[in-house]
Amino acid sequence: MVNMLAYLEHTDLTWPTCKPDTPKDVRIHVNGSTAKISWTIPTNIQKSEWHEWSRIYINTSTGRDIDLDPGSKFNFKDIGVPKSSFEINNLKICSEYIVRIQFLRANSEFTSKTFWMTNSIFTGDINEDVSLSWTTSMTDFFYIQSPSSALIYQVSGGVFVGNNDKEKHVVNSKTIDIKAINITVLHVDEKDAGLYRAEDINKNVEGCCLLVVTGKPKNPTLNVHPEHPFVDDNLTVTCNSTVQRWPTGYGTAHLLYQFFGNSRGKPDKETLIINKLTIMDKGINISCQATDDLEKVSNTSDVVTIDPYYGPDDIILNPAYQSINLTEGSSFGPIHCSANCNPECIFKWIHKRTPSNYLISFTHNLTFSNIRRNQSGNYRCRVCHSVISTKCKTRDISVFVQSPPTKPTLTIQSEHPFVGDNITFTCKSAAQRWPGNIPAHLLYQFIGNKRGESNNNRLIMNNLTKLDKGTSISCQATDDLRKVSNMSNTVILDPYYGPENVVVEPSIRNKTVTEGTALGPIHCIANCYPECKYNWKRKMRDHFKPVTNEFIYNNSRSVYVVAIKRNQAGTYRCLVDHPEANGRTKIKDISVNVQYGPENVVVEPEIRYINVTEGTTLGPIHCIAKCNPECRYNWNQNISGNFEPVKNKFISKNNQSVHMHVQQ
Repeated sequence: MVNMLAYLEHTDLTWPTCKPDTPKDVRIHVNGSTAKISWTIPTNIQKSEWHEWSRIYINTSTGRDIDLDPGSKFNFKDIGVPKSSFEINNLKICSEYIVRIQFLRANSEFTSKTFWMTNSIFTGDINEDVSLSWTTSMTDFFYIQSPSSALIYQVSGGVFVGNNDKEKHVVNSKTIDIKAINITVLHVDEKDAGLYRAEDINKNVEGCCLLVVTGKPKNPTLNVHPEHPFVDDNLTVTCNSTVQRWPTGYGTAHLLYQFFGNSRGKPDKETLIINKLTIMDKGINISCQATDDLEKVSNTSDVVTIDPYYGPDDIILNPAYQSINLTEGSSFGPIHCSANCNPECIFKWIHKRTPSNYLISFTHNLTFSNIRRNQSGNYRCRVCHSVISTKCKTRDISVFVQSPPTKPTLTIQSEHPFVGDNITFTCKSAAQRWPGNIPAHLLYQFIGNKRGESNNNRLIMNNLTKLDKGTSISCQATDDLRKVSNMSNTVILDPYYGPENVVVEPSIRNKTVTEGTALGPIHCIANCYPECKYNWKRKMRDHFKPVTNEFIYNNSRSVYVVAIKRNQAGTYRCLVDHPEANGRTKIKDISVNVQYGPENVVVEPEIRYINVTEGTTLGPIHCIAKCNPECRYNWNQNISGNFEPVKNKFISKNNQSVHMHVQQ
């Protein structure tokens, strides 16, 4: 360990500044004078890019540190991650120790755990009578003491002397074996928990047991976050309780939590999450209980009643104007603004002006008489929640003092639409009104439209056809005072189309040709407006690459190979594109198979004459050749000047080999 620390100093290594999590779930297993300590390493330590260490200290109940690393000048022990256990021997039986563990990176906080060196452990509930028993090696002049060092009884001269607290302890004083200690602790409470021991007059302990007193978990408390949830918020309810087990620090206990009154939330350990609160959740009563690992159940917590805030919701203007066109000097109102809130809403009417807004009123209503041009613009009803003032919604109304609309401009969504496209015409006009930078509310009419659907200033024509070619569209605008604009510009439709009706001539999917003969011509034909673009490719090693120009003609529509070779076999692909648009490619594939052979015919073994002795074996003799498609083989035998087929029993490997026994 000394060398390691020196190395860290020498390399001037800088640890990350953020503190890691502490060691978790520290457990101690006692066996005689040996204690095995284990702990859980958090995920952010296990996955650290640094070489991490766990540092362990053990001290006695008096605070004295035990030397855990003999030979080192330090009294602690460093254990490299991922190892998470440590065993120490020769601890003093019937003693109390405290182990402290931390991670070195950025010096995490310590996790501490108290343990007692005894295997005699008894457990009892609060107010229960618990019998304790253990043995001692002492035969005379010793004392039996409680965890608080109070004398229970003593043995002197081979006999029992006294029972100092008969209301708390029942002692078996009639036993013949004084080395066998038997005590009953009456109506145990947390003060009775701890180490009961036998001591001699020099306070040397010779035998002990540990009394663990348990109670049901503390009354749980419920915490709600957020404290004042709104409708659509996610509500988190946390149940908190504590295990009651003495002596403090004994063992590792976990709590399980149960929630009551929850009809749709999702519990996770001590947390209950109710997603997206609704108004219907109002009045739900939530409570919880905790259960420890000894199945002791706490009392039920206090009830939390859900009362979600909401609003502002459903802001309504009545009349439901979005905008209003008025003649200067006229009057309008009242316009009533309403909304729903819990608790009540706060209303404001604001005139949105430059450079600053102007507050009109704190009431629901907006009313004007003899309106002037400087009162034109946007008016906003601002509704805020009375508890959280930042939770607001608005509803606007535009007030115009207006003049006639200008000549509209007509635009089309795509300059060059295709057959089958859905196109949108937009008609735009500007009113000469106050304020001059806010458009008036206009109604639009389209002229020349025979089948489109209009939506105010938009005309939508679905699924263009070739028959729409030459259609002329124009538009006019009318304001809400029935003033009509001049006619707009005219747009004439001339839709593109294609590629379509893609075919290959001759109409084949697979073509077989003999090596050295011609492939084609093969023509690719399609319809486009404007004229289609053609491209031929051949699949080579899983990729399509352009066919060599010497085989392409007729403006790339056709492919023709005069004398095809076997390495020119494969899939030939015609790609047809539109000249003005990407992503409309259509393809046609032809699979070309080039046949050849038989060639390179050989016989193995490579001999012309074979002499065999009667009664021995002929073969095997293999006939090998190269063909596409696969060669067919046939063996014949010259019998009396005529070649006749060799019998099947001598033929193998698809007629490729002959093998026989020559008879005597």
